[in-house]
Amino acid sequence: MKYKRTIQYACIQCGYWMGVGGLIGFSSAYLLENGYTNGQIGVIVAICSLVSTFGQPIVAGRIDRSGGKQLKHWLYLIAGSLLAAALLQAFLFPITRLGASILFAADMALLQMVLPLINSLSVGKEPEVGRTDFGIARGIGSLAYAVLAAILGKCVARWGARSISLAICGIFLLLFLSIHFYVYEPRELEAQDARREPSEKGFLRRYPRFGITLAGCILLYISHVLLNNFTLQIVLAKGWDSVVMGNMQAIAAILELPVMFCFGWLLKKKPASFWFRLCGIAFFLKAVGTLLVTSVEGFYAVQLMQMGGWAVIAVAPVYYIKGIMAPRDAVKGQSYFTMTNTIGTVVGSSMGGFLIDGFGMGRALLFGSICAAIGAAILFVSVQRAESYVHTK
Repeated sequence: MKYKRTIQYACIQCGYWMGVGGLIGFSSAYLLENGYTNGQIGVIVAICSLVSTFGQPIVAGRIDRSGGKQLKHWLYLIAGSLLAAALLQAFLFPITRLGASILFAADMALLQMVLPLINSLSVGKEPEVGRTDFGIARGIGSLAYAVLAAILGKCVARWGARSISLAICGIFLLLFLSIHFYVYEPRELEAQDARREPSEKGFLRRYPRFGITLAGCILLYISHVLLNNFTLQIVLAKGWDSVVMGNMQAIAAILELPVMFCFGWLLKKKPASFWFRLCGIAFFLKAVGTLLVTSVEGFYAVQLMQMGGWAVIAVAPVYYIKGIMAPRDAVKGQSYFTMTNTIGTVVGSSMGGFLIDGFGMGRALLFGSICAAIGAAILFVSVQRAESYVHTK
């Protein structure tokens, strides 16, 4: 079956992104019902992000040193831990809210840690017919996220936060089973790969331009977080209401799907590096457009940049990293890239709140635009054109 691997991988993406929607998307609802303040929730989410930031390269390093052979083992371990913690959390919820909250936070950290491993599954050794289409699978994951958010929102309103615990039990069971049925075989290592130094310092020395690219991505993610985590504050500052916010989010979500679904076709026209460079420009235009726009219609039109920005950066780096790195570095490369999102989220959330409270929304959006401009410039000069890996000593 031509699309069998893509369908199987799409199930993994659905399990992950529904997990993000249920666990992280509804973290405030869950923790507020458990008695935490908004400030405490922010600290908990930041700590979970930092834990995953430090954990990702450690796990990735172990997998890469095994030549990718341990990837499925680590996925089983983390997905199994997610499922076990979710089941125990659902059981403890009526008994001890503190214990349930600790397990909820542990799941948030583990879930963020598993993304680079899931991305790495799609860049293993593939059959000649029926290759995995990451873009289509990722787009289906986004659709699953949207459907889950709509359904779970109604469940929480009716039955409270325990419905979140029950939902993520089913979601993580889907994730575990999907990982089990997806056949993964690591790409073959070149002879010089087996002899090279395994240290982090050696990794960055082999890919110096990639390190610069990561810095640019952090700046793009800071801008992205300022626009998306503070959307309600943005529309209120411009004199609009939450209806505009909801419409904007729906428009942005719909616009990103065609790019994800058709990214395999786009790769036939230009390499991943080309689209990766362009996404920085789209992030900048969206940030500046949000800063300058004065009408609701214009605000909706700005969301067109979602097609060239977020939709591309969600897919292109997976192919790009596969193209510039040796197979033995692939998981670590995906892990480092995922860390940029985590760091950008922590910095963007904290800086955004500080700037809005201290200097107003206009200054915050100006800061986001500057970050996007610098990030776009860095990507434009640092992203290298490479469809296949060429070893450098």
